[in-house]
Amino acid sequence: MKALILFLAILATGCLPLKVKDRDNAKTSSSSGSVAPPVAGAVDSVTAFQATVYPIAKVRCISCHIGTNQPFFASNDVKAAHDSLISQSKIDFNNIPNSRMVQRLSVDAHNCWGNCPANALEMQNAIAAWKAMMTPPTNTQTNTNTGSGSSTATSTNTGSSTNTTSTTSTSTNTSTTPPVRMNTVAMPIPANIPLGPTNYVAVNWTLNSPADSIDPNLVGATFSFDIQRFDDFSYRVRNPRILTTTTAISVSDIRLAVNGVIRPADATYTLVTATVNPGTTATVLSPAAMVVLIDRGPAMDQLMVSFGSIRSGQSTACKNLAGYTAMVKPGFSTYCTRCHGMGSGLDLVSGTDAQICARALAKTNRTTPASSELIVKPNTGTGHPGGRIALPQTTIDSWINWIISER
Repeated sequence: MKALILFLAILATGCLPLKVKDRDNAKTSSSSGSVAPPVAGAVDSVTAFQATVYPIAKVRCISCHIGTNQPFFASNDVKAAHDSLISQSKIDFNNIPNSRMVQRLSVDAHNCWGNCPANALEMQNAIAAWKAMMTPPTNTQTNTNTGSGSSTATSTNTGSSTNTTSTTSTSTNTSTTPPVRMNTVAMPIPANIPLGPTNYVAVNWTLNSPADSIDPNLVGATFSFDIQRFDDFSYRVRNPRILTTTTAISVSDIRLAVNGVIRPADATYTLVTATVNPGTTATVLSPAAMVVLIDRGPAMDQLMVSFGSIRSGQSTACKNLAGYTAMVKPGFSTYCTRCHGMGSGLDLVSGTDAQICARALAKTNRTTPASSELIVKPNTGTGHPGGRIALPQTTIDSWINWIISER
């Protein structure tokens, strides 16, 4: 009888355990040709690790770190692999480039599988994606007025010690809608794709295909890269490039989707920000190679290119470099370079002033300078990982004057 009463009490309170079915089998996919970005938030660290760093470890590090050399982060037991990195402090989520997993490639050049800086960046991006997947999305809660106040509360004294209080409020949860990406049509990876290390085959997309979701004004433009079968588990791509014969094309944030899925770790080309001018030869957008895991195999895997932005645009070669140095660079040094180094969405540290100026110019709108992403993102915080910076008006005015000078 006591057991029955206890069961009924548990049932009444709703305190029965719930099972989440097939959580580990969930994946970001698309059935209509568009690619949904990975959904961040509300996953545990092991699940996030399994989707980001672990695939690299299983392909690149398995010969030693499965059970010979510590840490065993390529172990077949994904939790053990995860725990080996965490317990030995190989991951620094507060300063990801400082992570030992990154520095073994970037500093020690330890068993790189291609270009060490590019491999280090791939690992850095994978760790950043690991962190992002564990970060819950932000919910904004709003109190709605009912009557004259922000909430209505009434207290009634009944002459005894009992006070009755009622509060009326409503909450509205708003979440940020992921930006819409622009995608090519999917095409099969060639069945006869060559096996490395030096043999590649070119894959090409026409950028104004009626079936894609890209700016239809990009007439006479193609996107290409070279691909090989790197080993039994992965493809390797290199030389992402655009050939345009009619108009300049601005492009940024390039990702590859295999069978409609973008893996967070495949982030090498997300750093691309470039404008390609018309010509007779293609412009290579990144010198780095990227490894992408095989899903079903050549001839069965469908490959799609996804762009954060691709549109007809003006050249990003700075005409007024002296103006950039005098009017913009000081503001970058004060407000931006702390976060915007190599590995960020906009690198304001690496390279020459001319290269940094070109990257910054790609984030501007020379028709309406005040609406430029370069100004709006930090000043409002919208879509800006660092939040709102609240740039001084003098800094905004200087940046606008420089943008105008680049027309």
